[in-house]
Amino acid sequence: MMAVVTLQDHLEEQVEKIEDRPTMYYSLTAPDGTEVFPIGPTGYESRWICSKNSALQLEEDGFLKWKKTKIQGELTWHPYQKYYLENRRKAPGNIWKDFVWKEEIEDHEFYWENLEGNKKATRDIKTLFDGEKVFETSKPVDLVDRIITIGSNANDIIVDFFSGSATTAHSVMRKNAIDNENRKFIMVQLDEEVKPKTAAYKNGYRTVDEIGRERIIRAAKNIKNKYKDVKADFGFKHYTLKKPTSNAIDKMNKFDSDENKLFVDKSLLDEFGLSTVLSTWLNSDGYGLTTKINKINFAGYEGYYKDKHLYLINPELTKEAIEEIVVKYETSGSFNPENVVLFGYSFTWSELESLKVNLKRLRNTEKNLNINFDVRY
Repeated sequence: MMAVVTLQDHLEEQVEKIEDRPTMYYSLTAPDGTEVFPIGPTGYESRWICSKNSALQLEEDGFLKWKKTKIQGELTWHPYQKYYLENRRKAPGNIWKDFVWKEEIEDHEFYWENLEGNKKATRDIKTLFDGEKVFETSKPVDLVDRIITIGSNANDIIVDFFSGSATTAHSVMRKNAIDNENRKFIMVQLDEEVKPKTAAYKNGYRTVDEIGRERIIRAAKNIKNKYKDVKADFGFKHYTLKKPTSNAIDKMNKFDSDENKLFVDKSLLDEFGLSTVLSTWLNSDGYGLTTKINKINFAGYEGYYKDKHLYLINPELTKEAIEEIVVKYETSGSFNPENVVLFGYSFTWSELESLKVNLKRLRNTEKNLNINFDVRY
């Protein structure tokens, strides 16, 4: 059994126009040689449902059927895509509603069968960005909401590796507000350059990730204004993958801990930044990217404490600071990090040895601690 579906993207109740996806407005050659453009029922410029390359491939594979259709009272060639339905006796239906128990959603049929397409996504973007269409291929928030409902639980982490305009983040925040849930999101996006002459470029955005971050900020503000009693966390942290400079790589390759007896080269810590080193280590040690760290002052030296780890990154670890660290271990019942982690580039050999020797004293105390001394480069 074969069914044919129009290649043009328009419905009476949902008009898809050229500005929604301009790359899908092009001509196709009809059987009589005429060029056919996607024109809507009332004469507006519409668009096809796929790119020109995809349409030509459909035609080459025999999946494109041309029929004459009345548009504005005139018979006009129109392309349709063929679908072969094995052992079927009726048209394919909407399977969205099969994924969730009907008892879970009020007005279940309406919820799953009334999904607007990219036209709604375009309206969402324009509403957030003061009428400007700063992103061409955004997904509808309602559609992503359905996907999150199907595929996650109330406290899950939602990851989008091609986040684009951050529709997923928008949807997660809105869903948390409406359903009083606590999902978190991780958006991953390359710093893809925005094309010149686009609305996004004219509004100051130079990379796609900038658009996504701004959308999260604007969407969060709108959601908080709409759902004023919600106490959800609408903040986010921004992380970038930093590529070391050739100078830094050269210094790391040439670094010899045996020669680092008297002097410290602080340029590597300046190169990466304390927050980058600390965030990288916290994530590597299993604490994630959003964990809270405790800052502790050891006689003027700042250390960073999280559960089983004490991180020492800054240079100039004085004898007084070392003694204060040991005293903290001995006198504080809640301070028992099993690992002392050091940024090796920041310390001289004598500082490392002094700390190591003093930490060994803890083996003979009531706590009987055997501290793992971890120097990282």
